Amino acid sequence: MFRTPEEETRELAKEIRELKDILREISRKLGQIEGRVKRVFPTAFPSLPSQGVRTSVPKINNPPTISSQEALNIYDELVKMAKEGRKDEVQRRLETMGLPDLAFLSRELGVPVGKNKPSRKVLLNGVLGRISESMMLSTSNLRERINNQQDIEKTNPDISPEKP
Repeated sequence: MFRTPEEETRELAKEIRELKDILREISRKLGQIEGRVKRVFPTAFPSLPSQGVRTSVPKINNPPTISSQEALNIYDELVKMAKEGRKDEVQRRLETMGLPDLAFLSRELGVPVGKNKPSRKVLLNGVLGRISESMMLSTSNLRERINNQQDIEKTNPDISPEKP
């Protein structure tokens, strides 16, 4: 009736293995059925376009289309958008950037990527991390300025701002 955690774990692992076997069998049978249908109805499965028509996807090694100054301007815009609470828009904008531009932006921001050809996800997360750091630093800086202003007002009441 009641099982120990070890028994429960073994039972779950067994069920997972069985389900994987069933899924493999289903996949194999679907492949066989698809092959037969393609032979009987070849027009129902149009062939893929030839490789000559394929559009080239920008690779990380391609030269970026933005300059250093443009990269920093983009970063400043993204930080501003994030501070305004438009983080989804920041994410979308980064996702639509070409891979060479995203890699260049990452390098300009000093994002450690760790390998020669990092993935889009690694680059994206690195830039988003820098944006978050910038937001935290500006928040911290703002707090320090407020605290400093309050300290100055406490020690020198003559300097406090005029109140209407």
